[in-house]
Amino acid sequence: MPYSDPAKERARNHRRMRARNHRWRATGVCLSCGKPRDCGLTRCAHCTARELAAKKRRRERRRQAGVCANCGKPKPKTLLTCAHCRAVIMKNGRLLRARLRAAVFRHYGDRCQRCGTTQHLGVHHINNDGRQLREAAKKRGTDFYIEIVGTWPTDIEILCNVCHGKHHSHGAQWITHNGETLSRGAWAHRLGISRQSLAARLKNGWTIADAVMMPKLPRGTDYPNRQQTA
Repeated sequence: MPYSDPAKERARNHRRMRARNHRWRATGVCLSCGKPRDCGLTRCAHCTARELAAKKRRRERRRQAGVCANCGKPKPKTLLTCAHCRAVIMKNGRLLRARLRAAVFRHYGDRCQRCGTTQHLGVHHINNDGRQLREAAKKRGTDFYIEIVGTWPTDIEILCNVCHGKHHSHGAQWITHNGETLSRGAWAHRLGISRQSLAARLKNGWTIADAVMMPKLPRGTDYPNRQQTA
């Protein structure tokens, strides 16, 4: 039976919705449709895509009306959102990106598809068209992960930084020391020297340990263990 007071009616509906969401969240189903969700978010892929599309249309209507695109309240003419919404976005932006990134990794296996490691993971486009897709859609960072969660494309895999770099290096030379594999450029950057200097060390007979661990010395200093030339 509905309440005669609208405020009591809203409070009752709010309590019912919170109780339902708590039950559905505990059982691992979508909070919008009640169907099983296939990601680490609170909604399934279909509801996520539908909600993002509705949010985009709402923001566009508010932008054309000259109010805050998030809450609909007045805002400065030169900005897209009000001061309160900007503060909330800056506070929660990194948390949302980390949650979306974790959901993407879990969906695609949460480990490197080539070496099996679970450290330093990243998204790799199998068709090598990631840059073109991002530039065409103008989506980076959080928007990039939102696009993946909404569609779950099949041309994406998870690679670690080493395997990802090897795939895109096109024959670059890699050096392994103490179980860590990096390119010559990465080792040289860590030492603060050029790649040519590191290559010269190896060419002059330096061991890999000396070449990648010896720090840069002032100009004119005689390096130890340097191969003497006649």
